[in-house]
Amino acid sequence: MPDTPSDDEILAFLDQELTARIPVSRADIPAFLAALKTLPPGLRSMAAVYELDVSMALDDLVWHFRNWYDRELAKETSRGLHILGATVPARLFDAAYGLVSAKWDDF
Repeated sequence: MPDTPSDDEILAFLDQELTARIPVSRADIPAFLAALKTLPPGLRSMAAVYELDVSMALDDLVWHFRNWYDRELAKETSRGLHILGATVPARLFDAAYGLVSAKWDDF
């Protein structure tokens, strides 16, 4: 990693690295998941939880599942939260996924 004196520069570096390693649109969920699985655990985890982070900033957890209605992506998101040590958010996400799973086909 280059010498980075600020959080903004670290974020820019990570964004550049993830963009280079995942050259597909996140909207193409099957292609995104395939690319995700080629990443080392830390980058894979950060990329997997990115859309959840955006959803929580702009919408809410229910809308996250509505907008990103793929079970494998939900499992990757949960895995990423656990790997990153985000224990409380991971438990909340997993509980919400359990509730939403009953209505998944309605999405």
